[in-house]
Amino acid sequence: MKNTFVFNAFVFCQIFNEFNARKPEEKNVFSGVTNNHLFMGIVGITSVLQILIIEFLGKFFDTARLNWRLWLLSIAIGAVSWPLAYVGKFIPVPVRPFQNYFKHCSCRRRSRRDEEQGGKSCAEI
Repeated sequence: MKNTFVFNAFVFCQIFNEFNARKPEEKNVFSGVTNNHLFMGIVGITSVLQILIIEFLGKFFDTARLNWRLWLLSIAIGAVSWPLAYVGKFIPVPVRPFQNYFKHCSCRRRSRRDEEQGGKSCAEI
């Protein structure tokens, strides 16, 4: 039963995260969601398949039926991603990528061709 609950919660985390991933730059991830029929179909089919797997296909998928409390808890765990993603969108992102703060230096041996073309070694930078 524990493995089934963890699996169910994980799937609902994925379903709820699909909304966050749909519009990562916008704070309102629900704007125009019903206009995207493909997206709504994918979310609907995923949800229906999850219910079928847990409730009716237990022998095939080695899952146990969950009571309504565990279903609600699975959905609530998945729904936590919405407020977390909303708060995360207020964290400022620098224009300059983080890795650009470090000087990139290839400290390999210089070949004659590099020297002839005026390449600099790490010691010269």
